[in-house]
Amino acid sequence: MPVLHEVRDAATAFLKQLNITHYFTLTYPGRTTFEYRCRAFLLWIDAIEWMQRRPLGWFRADEGLYVSGLGRPTISPHHHGLLIGADHLSIRDAESIWRAFGDADVRRYERDGGAVEYCQKHAFGPYGDWDIGGKLLSRVEIPSTLGYSRRHEVPNSQD
Repeated sequence: MPVLHEVRDAATAFLKQLNITHYFTLTYPGRTTFEYRCRAFLLWIDAIEWMQRRPLGWFRADEGLYVSGLGRPTISPHHHGLLIGADHLSIRDAESIWRAFGDADVRRYERDGGAVEYCQKHAFGPYGDWDIGGKLLSRVEIPSTLGYSRRHEVPNSQD
């Protein structure tokens, strides 16, 4: 089994080769189930794709899955993540759509701004969870170091 820093390094290298356009933090106003959060996220992605009139990809890391000694989450569950291939996305629109579920902070991606590393800070640890997907990413082979078995697409670099 790979060491945690090897997994993070492989994820960083993999993600940075994609056309990352935005990073985000998405929160919820209260306690929600994992299923609700996943559904809300996918509805948000679907709405952004519809507005863009094109498929996109994404990396999502879930935080707040660990509990305090009192059996409650130490922080509210939320997502950090990256949008891939959303070149013409209006930040205001993306944040406005998410407000049906909670609060959003969406920003343009800066290549050396640390967003990739920040998004995955807890993703591969014992209390983190992550997913990668989107219609734009159906043929990309995820590095085996990440322990992910599905195949995903990568944007064609010549488009």
